[in-house]
Amino acid sequence: MTDLQAPAPPTAPADPPARPRRRRRLMTGLVVAGLAAATVTAGLVTGVVGPSRLVEGSSAGTALLVEPPASPGAEAESVDGAVVSEDGAFGPEDRVRVEDGRWLDLTVSLRNESPVPVRVTGISTPLSTSRGISVLDDVEVTVPVDEVGPDNSWRPFGDGLDLAPGADWRVRLVGRFDVECSSPFSMTMDGIQTNRLVDVSYEVLGVSRQVSPEVTRLVLEGPLRANC
Repeated sequence: MTDLQAPAPPTAPADPPARPRRRRRLMTGLVVAGLAAATVTAGLVTGVVGPSRLVEGSSAGTALLVEPPASPGAEAESVDGAVVSEDGAFGPEDRVRVEDGRWLDLTVSLRNESPVPVRVTGISTPLSTSRGISVLDDVEVTVPVDEVGPDNSWRPFGDGLDLAPGADWRVRLVGRFDVECSSPFSMTMDGIQTNRLVDVSYEVLGVSRQVSPEVTRLVLEGPLRANC
C-alpha cells in the first residue's frame, strides 16, 4: 500500500539581482552631457553669431537725384548742394534737404562679422512709405553684380546673398520722397534723423534672424509730412 504524503510547499522565487549603480551613473552622465551640448549649441546661435556681431555698416554715396537711375547699374544726375556730409553732435552725418518727388540714392556698406557663413534673404528700409519712418516710395534695392567685390555695376537683390565670414558687402537703396499729402494719419515734422537705414533678414546655422545695423546718421531736413 502506497503512503500518501502532502506535497512540499512551493519554493519562493529568488530576489532579482540588484542592477549595478554604474549604469545609472552612466545614464545620468549622458543626460547631463546632452543638456550641456544643447546649451553650447544655443550659445553659438544666439551669442557668437547674434545680431550684435553679425553686421556693422556705414552709409556712403548719399545723393538727392532729379530722377531715378534708368537701370540698376546706371547713375543719375544729382542735385548739387542737396546733401551735406559733416560732423554732428553724435558723429558723422549726411544732411539731406528733402523735396517731395525728388529721389534719394544711398549706398550702405556692411560686413559679416560672424565666424560662420551667412545667407542674406531679404533687405528693406524703414524709410519706406509702408514701414517705419514712411517717407520713401518706389524703393528699389540692388547689390553689386559681383556681390561682395569692388564692382560698381549693380543688379537687383534677387533671391539671396551668401556671405563668407568677414566678407564686406554693399546694398544700394533708391527711392522717391513722398512727403506732401492730405492723409489724416500723416504728421508734420521739422525733420527726421536716423542711423538705421536698412533692415536685413538672414539665416545662420539654419536659424532665421533680422537685424538693423547702425550706420552713418542720415538727417532729413524738413519741414515735411511723414506717414503719407
